[in-house]
Amino acid sequence: MNFSELKDKQGDVTIEVLIIRVDPVTDVVDKRGKKRQVVHCLVWDSENNPGYLTLWDKEIPLAKRDTKLKVVGGYHWLYTDKEGIVWHNLSSGLKGIVRKAG
Repeated sequence: MNFSELKDKQGDVTIEVLIIRVDPVTDVVDKRGKKRQVVHCLVWDSENNPGYLTLWDKEIPLAKRDTKLKVVGGYHWLYTDKEGIVWHNLSSGLKGIVRKAG
């Protein structure tokens, strides 16, 4: 599966991506008041279409440049930045997993 095949707010997504850049880890407090860590990674799908992968807490050690990851049962949404560019975004969502591909 590639980004071009995905719809906004689509769940149960399975896709492989290659990490191109890893942003700094950020400490956040979720809506339940729990302290968590998050990292955003610029990724390419198999057709070199760009997007972002969000990794949380125990997934963060997977965030290494040039690493190929597989998202299974994840969540995809579209985000329009302040310049009007539409970005594909992925995360494991509530039920999915992220693991090394291959």
